[in-house]
Amino acid sequence: PDGHVLLVSRLGFFRVADELPQPDDKADDKADQQAALDSPSPDASALIDSDDPRAASLRPPMPVEGEEGGGDGESGGDVDKVEDEDEEKDEDEEGENIEAEDVPMEAALEEPLDPIELLVSPETLKHYQPAGPDKPLSIDGPLAAGIDPQSGLVVLYTGGTITTFAREASGKYERQARRDLADSLQKQATLAVAGGTILLGREDGALVVIDAATLNEKQTLTPEEEVPPRFVVASSDGRWFAVLLQSRRLYLFDAHSQSLAKAGVWTQGDISAVSFAGDRLRLVDRIARVREFSLPDMRETATWSPDVVPGLDDDDSGWFGTSFNLYKAYRWLLVPTYTVLPKPGEINNAMRYLVTGETTEAVASGANDLSEARHIRRDPWRPIWTSALFVVFLLALACFRIERSEL
Repeated sequence: PDGHVLLVSRLGFFRVADELPQPDDKADDKADQQAALDSPSPDASALIDSDDPRAASLRPPMPVEGEEGGGDGESGGDVDKVEDEDEEKDEDEEGENIEAEDVPMEAALEEPLDPIELLVSPETLKHYQPAGPDKPLSIDGPLAAGIDPQSGLVVLYTGGTITTFAREASGKYERQARRDLADSLQKQATLAVAGGTILLGREDGALVVIDAATLNEKQTLTPEEEVPPRFVVASSDGRWFAVLLQSRRLYLFDAHSQSLAKAGVWTQGDISAVSFAGDRLRLVDRIARVREFSLPDMRETATWSPDVVPGLDDDDSGWFGTSFNLYKAYRWLLVPTYTVLPKPGEINNAMRYLVTGETTEAVASGANDLSEARHIRRDPWRPIWTSALFVVFLLALACFRIERSEL
């Protein structure tokens, strides 16, 4: 929100960057931090204030005086004393661990009040302070999150439960609403929120339209059977939602008319990414081409297409560079050849479809949400008819050769 990074822990606690100006005495600390980063074996305590009690646990133990050279009896007594104190400390810790079993779960899930320090650059150290909420929210498993660009409403979806948070005047986030959706077995999802509407894309390919205020489900849409979405993004005004499926096909949802339609672009099936720049839609197709469209007429307003791919072409050779030649070979030679040639290795797709009825295969399962996953929808009958056409072509060619040889 407001252009700043919002951190969410696994307990559902939020943290925002402390925007207060740093005191002048922090300059020396930053220099020490840079020196620690540049050293071959940096001391971890150099990144923490010396007055912070956590620094003591990171510093290596100091050697006992007189330990080198065998030491004398007095120093040996000091060593025995330290060992006795360590044994007593271990016994005390064991007793504390036994008593900790009686600690309530709420106390165990309390968020530490200490700020989290992130070294975002050698010169910048940001402090992220706790920003609520008061009660923890256990995030177990994949998480889908979104922020309304207008209101700053935060939406979290995990384990079939959707929860909204709003930032109060105090700067802390408080829980607004919580709802368990009908299908709680879905693990991965992706969502976008804008203009009071939440569009949730589930792993089974369904798109759920949810009211952001009440979390009531308005309708459920299915662009393509068993094809989950990969990206769901929203325009800043909250009217348009772009849904890019794992099949690389793009759909547009109009929040005003509550309707879903396939985007009118001829590169359907070849789109790899989508986003909004204000009220303009931008998509990536043909590997490295970016196009911008106005809505709702889908009129192309700008195009960015690099002639040379950095790192692939040694010189700027224009449209005849190595990158473009590789693209032409892939698009106009490799793809048509692969389409018409038989694919006996894909016969198992037809067998899998006859047994399970599934046509979508997860080839790269994401650890968090659907944007990190990769699903491919395979046509179970394509290897059948391509193999049949190839056999017919070979038989016709053989008959033609035999007939010509007899003449």
